[in-house]
Amino acid sequence: MLSDRIQPDIDCGLTSNTETTIPFGSAFAFSLETATTVGYGLPGSSNAFFEGCPELQICIFFQMLFSLFFNAFLFAFFFARLSRAETRGIQVLFSSKAIIKKVGKQWEIEIRCYDCDSKHPLVESHVRFYAVKRNSTLGDGASFERMRTNRPDDDYGAVLFTSLPCNVSHDIDDFSPVLPPHLRKTKESDFMLKDHGLENREADSRVGNRDGLQCLACGETYGSWENLVRHVKYSRIVEKNDGYEKQNGCLRHLDLDIDGGHPERTEVVSERPAYEEFEKYFRSEGIEILAVLEAIDPLMSGTFQALQSYTIEDISFGGDFQNCIKRGKKSNAFEVDFGKFHGITNEGGEGGGATNML
Repeated sequence: MLSDRIQPDIDCGLTSNTETTIPFGSAFAFSLETATTVGYGLPGSSNAFFEGCPELQICIFFQMLFSLFFNAFLFAFFFARLSRAETRGIQVLFSSKAIIKKVGKQWEIEIRCYDCDSKHPLVESHVRFYAVKRNSTLGDGASFERMRTNRPDDDYGAVLFTSLPCNVSHDIDDFSPVLPPHLRKTKESDFMLKDHGLENREADSRVGNRDGLQCLACGETYGSWENLVRHVKYSRIVEKNDGYEKQNGCLRHLDLDIDGGHPERTEVVSERPAYEEFEKYFRSEGIEILAVLEAIDPLMSGTFQALQSYTIEDISFGGDFQNCIKRGKKSNAFEVDFGKFHGITNEGGEGGGATNML
């Protein structure tokens, strides 16, 4: 209406009566037509290019520009709202209890997780553990320490196939942040290489991925205590036959004390005292185990996280998770028994072994 009134003597073709300006209703209808289409059916004799009305051309240009941005905003807004993957984490189920058990000579903490929407398997699902200590030396603060996962191996991304119940475990070795300090013996041994702040695992040394022990006489490093003992014993024979004597205060292999056995944690006579030590340490430090499962929703292609925390009240000592997978009666398809998903067998006893799925 304003553009039509600037030059009342010029007919812009917006009204059939050239002697009057366009009324509000016609201007509003023309504005809607401009926002929704690029063709016009004008009541006047104009060819719809508005050569004599530059003000009207400028108004139409800015209205079309605004319309394009408005449509793009609406599309992006609704797409972002519909493609959110945060609620997908609700369908990831964690075990109500975490188990601290002894498998062989190694202590470990284990949980179970499962994606209830198994018909649409998660993409690149992986898991992490964190130990949160609230009663630490930070006073009222808290410390967060990452816990290495052995199954699945975090060196390979700790990838899971969550369409079946998966067990996730962390070895409570001498590098674990949840091991009671008085059981931490290997770091006090001169044979052990120091971690220097790195997040190491004893398992890496056992399988030869890195060297965790060093000879104090020659500085040679080894991945296992057995290999170090063989080296020292052989070098003793060589030094004894060669008549090698101690010089300039240097250590000889003959001077090394390796007869005391592997410098590992002192063995506990039974599991129950060790369980009590773990419980006491968890309570005194206010330890909370935080499990984080991160994956990509295959339908919306959005990344989401599912979190579960375990305090001392959520930890069971000893036992194994129940077998919760069975074959269907009418088909060979696997079915998950949710009634047994959280179940624990042989609670309070020694763990039966390390398994990835039950």
